[in-house]
Amino acid sequence: MAAAALKPTTGAIGSSTTTRDAGLDMICYRNTSSAGLGVFATRRIDAGALIERVPVIVISASEAPQVDKTIIASYAFAWAGAELAIALGLGSIYNHSYQPNAQYLRRLESREMEFVALAPIAAGDEVCVNYNGDPADQSRIDFEGVRWRQQKT
Repeated sequence: MAAAALKPTTGAIGSSTTTRDAGLDMICYRNTSSAGLGVFATRRIDAGALIERVPVIVISASEAPQVDKTIIASYAFAWAGAELAIALGLGSIYNHSYQPNAQYLRRLESREMEFVALAPIAAGDEVCVNYNGDPADQSRIDFEGVRWRQQKT
């Protein structure tokens, strides 16, 4: 028997009415040939389509240094100030590209992230975002140690 989809709810953190299964019919995860896990389209995704909306776990600025010593740091996003966030769903396993076909949007107030298609994405294609946040930002990113960091030039 298939698991029932979660229904919209109002959470203690905000008044979000998002559903857990938004977008899950159009993406999956699997191993890539060069970057570990990645997110892939299971069907065509149109430009502008919401791929996934996910809640995040916010890590305080005081806890971030401890997280930086773990593998979890590889999956963390910069959040507000010196805070980090772990995106649930498939949110923390989208790979980086300087020619992304999707972008992520941080929704600080609701503690969510949205992943939106920038261009049409064919079934089977990997869905990638620019880790700099802005799809056009070509600032170098060093993947050293556990967590990547942005290098402004």
